Amino acid sequence: MRSLIPRIDLEFDSAPPRYDLSRDVIAFAAQALGRQVACAISREALDDHFGTDGLDKEGRVQAFLRNRSKIEQMARAKYLNGPIEEPDAVLVKTSDVRGSAGPSRH
Repeated sequence: MRSLIPRIDLEFDSAPPRYDLSRDVIAFAAQALGRQVACAISREALDDHFGTDGLDKEGRVQAFLRNRSKIEQMARAKYLNGPIEEPDAVLVKTSDVRGSAGPSRH
């Protein structure tokens, strides 16, 4: 687990997310120990847990923005504590979303 590395954290910037049609994910940026980390949440996770089923890519981006802090927390938890799937990347899948997540109606 990465959390064993001293002083590691996943830090997010305010760069706008983008819908990556080729991977069917919302991509967003982060850094850890001075390195870029490519973060993403799958369309399936957004549909299943954030109420985006049936929305177009812009609707999914808006749902991401409404739930950004929750999604970033999930990405951080998976990056630090989950098995390393890719060295400088983390993908939040529907199976990674905890039961406490749900659509934000702000």
